[in-house]
Amino acid sequence: MPKRHPSKKPSSTTNTAATDHADSATRLITKLSPRDWVPILLAITIPTLIAITRLPPGVCFGDGGDLQLSSVTLGIGHPPGYPVLSTIGYILTRTPFIDHAYMITLACALSGAIAAYLCGLIQLRLGVNRFIAAATATLFLAHPWTWFNVVGPEVYMPSVAMLAGCVYCFTRFTEDGSQRHFFASTLLFGFALFTRPPTLFSLPFFLVATIVIDRQRKISGTESTKRILFGALLIAAPGVYSFGYILVRDQTNVAYNYIDLHNAESQALPDSTSGISARFERALWTMTGQQFKEKMGANWSDIRAKITWIHRSAFPVERSVLVLILAIAIAGMMALWIRRRSIAVVLIGFVAQNVVFVCAYQVHGQEANLLPLLLTTTIFCGVAVSGAIARLAIRQQALVATGIAILGVGTASTYVMLRSDYRALFDATGKIERADLAMMPEDSVIISEWGVTTPLRYAHHFANRPDIHIETVSIARWGEFARKFDRRPVFVPRINEQLASKFRATEFRNFFLLEPLPSGKTD
Repeated sequence: MPKRHPSKKPSSTTNTAATDHADSATRLITKLSPRDWVPILLAITIPTLIAITRLPPGVCFGDGGDLQLSSVTLGIGHPPGYPVLSTIGYILTRTPFIDHAYMITLACALSGAIAAYLCGLIQLRLGVNRFIAAATATLFLAHPWTWFNVVGPEVYMPSVAMLAGCVYCFTRFTEDGSQRHFFASTLLFGFALFTRPPTLFSLPFFLVATIVIDRQRKISGTESTKRILFGALLIAAPGVYSFGYILVRDQTNVAYNYIDLHNAESQALPDSTSGISARFERALWTMTGQQFKEKMGANWSDIRAKITWIHRSAFPVERSVLVLILAIAIAGMMALWIRRRSIAVVLIGFVAQNVVFVCAYQVHGQEANLLPLLLTTTIFCGVAVSGAIARLAIRQQALVATGIAILGVGTASTYVMLRSDYRALFDATGKIERADLAMMPEDSVIISEWGVTTPLRYAHHFANRPDIHIETVSIARWGEFARKFDRRPVFVPRINEQLASKFRATEFRNFFLLEPLPSGKTD
């Protein structure tokens, strides 16, 4: 059994056993035994193993390929650049006998399992029954939104794992007041912040939670201020590293540099060779995500549509079931507010961060990451359900909790087994093999949009064909860029009406070779 702080003795000996059980749920755990965490570990192992069998075997399209490529080349991905993840990924790709791209995909999947495991541990620290924690953590992992990000190499699972680690360390800090736990939580918050900049919206809540716990512990204002300032430095540390990384790696000889690729079409930034001030400007542009600035802003009708989108994406259930889930989550939040207010404030901050960003960002889709909202809702629900059964007798608690665990884990495992295989959406290995860059004509130019050029650049990195040039351009400008290279063989992955009216297209492997038509003629 987990060791707990002794609670204050009741003034009356007539309290019932049920009341004692309810009180036990509010006591703080100081040490977890294998009996506590093994059920959670075993529960999440099942969907994790299923996920591993469904991972794309190699390089992926779009943002997944971007992360794989920046990791393999120690390059710069799309804003905010992901220097921390690229560095970790570069180290992981040094693992022998494992395909580099697959290693990144596997690491992202395992970070999802870590996030789910930490979700369970956080609940244990909050007094949740271990079987309830195992069930809810597994359901979090199997949620459609989580599952989609587990089986594809994206930044979202590593970032939510960092947030979960931050909450876990902060929970430990609220228990023992340990400086190392507080500083670990601030450092992990910094990693999450500079991986997913919208995390900034939750920073005020994190600060308020720290002040709340310091006041509860009657820490002097001077000591509290010193600790908060040092924590702020730790939060900023990943940002300093990221900025320095981009300054150093923003060079023309780096195999993958998204800044240069974007600038080739937009011409919005100075060249990296224009001096240190130009590189500072480019680094700030990357880290602050200025490329997406025009996508911020929404009116009231947009906000209502986005709230509906959150409902359909995060809670794709009937309205009556949604009301039940929200009621349970709110009950858990209120219970946590009474028992562990500082933790409740941090978790509410993650909900606020998610909702604010979704409402402020114009894109409905994976970019509006819902994982922090799902993580927080899972913890709140675990607290509420565990608190509800805590009023039962010990044997009844065990039976109900075990039944919920079997139902939850069984439902989650069955669900992920029956889910559609997403490999076809992510996997670009077949397309790359059919393209066979080694057999392309000398001095070839390949023009395509973002989603396709990331795996092409990955293949190009290993193809030993420096004569091949790849351009990342929006499809509306393919014709314009094709004419820029009229003395070289130009290839595109598909033909539209605009290209058909100006070029003769000849199929070549997985591409179309473009040849300009004489003026005034159409093919």
